[in-house]
Formats: sequence, structure tokens, C-alpha cells
Amino acid sequence: MIVNNYKILKFNGDRNLIVPINMNWDFLDREDALNVYEESIITEIIGNPENYETSRFSYRFPFKQVFNFKNTGDTDWVNSYVDSGRFSENAVLNKTNAFKKSFFKIDFYDSQNTRRRKNYLTIILNKKNDTIDIELPNNQGIGKLSVPSYSLNPLTNPEGFYLYWFENPDILNLTKLYMTVKFFDGADGTFTVFTTKKQTDSTTPYKLTTDYFMREVNFNFTNKTYTIQNINSQNVLSTLNWYEYKNPPIV
Repeated sequence: MIVNNYKILKFNGDRNLIVPINMNWDFLDREDALNVYEESIITEIIGNPENYETSRFSYRFPFKQVFNFKNTGDTDWVNSYVDSGRFSENAVLNKTNAFKKSFFKIDFYDSQNTRRRKNYLTIILNKKNDTIDIELPNNQGIGKLSVPSYSLNPLTNPEGFYLYWFENPDILNLTKLYMTVKFFDGADGTFTVFTTKKQTDSTTPYKLTTDYFMREVNFNFTNKTYTIQNINSQNVLSTLNWYEYKNPPIV
């Protein structure tokens, strides 16, 4: 053990006592340095953490989703719950439980291959339908009748206008998805598939190709927008028309 001995002699005058102290600053901020070193080693071993944050992607401009059902005579398609026989006019005007429970289901897949594709997003549309004016019976005035279409925009009808997707496109290596549409009927609990074009446009209306059932959705990660096109087309759509698919008649 090292001991410093100090001898103080008697002196009648004032004296200054100077005691030397060894100041070793070697361990100052040593913990901070160790933490920085530890972080560098962990980063080297496991790499930087992935960015799994999602962003809100908006459509490039307000757009419209229009759903057309087969009419009661099965001769054409109509943008109407009533003229298609889906619901009575009274049920639509009064928004009965069956009507309120009905909705359009929009699914977004990673592939056109129906056997291998995975569903990554789903949007439900059942609020804020577009409406048309009709004359109510018994001189009750003008009523607002809901029709199966939605004018989507960020201000008055944002539900279904935005898509929430990963900020980093390398997370899934997906910059595009493929959208399909089904209608759930709250009256009978069945789903109806919709096509992008009328079946009658095909020479084989009951053996349709993939482009009849889905559209392509492309993400722009720079300005956080997305666009929708028909398959094999570069034209960005402002109105998306969908048509009820009818199975072949039973003979």
C-alpha cells in the first residue's frame, strides 16, 4: 500500500497547505463509449432494423367506383339496386337491415395467378353511396335513392380512397397489386363476383380470362400515390366500372 507522509512544522505566521491529488480521467465517459461500441457490434452482426412503417397512399385524383348488376330481365347491366331486383325501392330508401348489412368487398392480391396469390389488403365499401333524386309517392316530395356507386375523394368520402402500404418497397418487393371485387348480399348471405368488362364482350362469356376479373394497382413510393389501370393498359382510370358475373344457366 502506498502512503504519502506529510510533516507540518510549527510556524507562527500564515502558511498555505497544498495537497497534491492524483487526477486520472481515464474512465470518464467510458460507459458511453462502451454503449456506442456495443451498438456498432450488434449492427455488424444483425444489420440495421427493417422499416416496417406504413404510409397512406392516395389516388392521384378523385375517382369513382361504379357497380353494375344484371337487370331483372337478365338482358343488360344497370347501376341500380332496384332495377336489378336486389332490393325494393322501399328497402333502399328506408335502409333496412338487409340493405345496411350489404357491402362491396375489394381485395388486393400480389399476383394474377388465382392458385398462388395472397391477399394483402381488403377494403369494404358500404357507406356513402351515390344517390339519385326520385319522386316519393303520395306527394311526399323528393327522396334520395342510393345507387351502387361511390364517388371517392379525400374530403367528403375518403373511405376507400386511401390505401395503407409499406413505406419501404423492399419489405415485400411489391410495387403493384391486383384488385378484385365481390358483393355481399345482406338479404341472403351470398357473394357475387364482379368483372371489369361485360361478359358479352367475350366470345366465351363463361370462360373469361384473368383481365376480366382484376385490375392492376401501381404504387408510387416517391409521392405516396397509387393508380389503377386495366390489365395490359397504361391508362389511369378515373371511373372503375364493374359488372356482375353470371354463371352459365342450368340446362
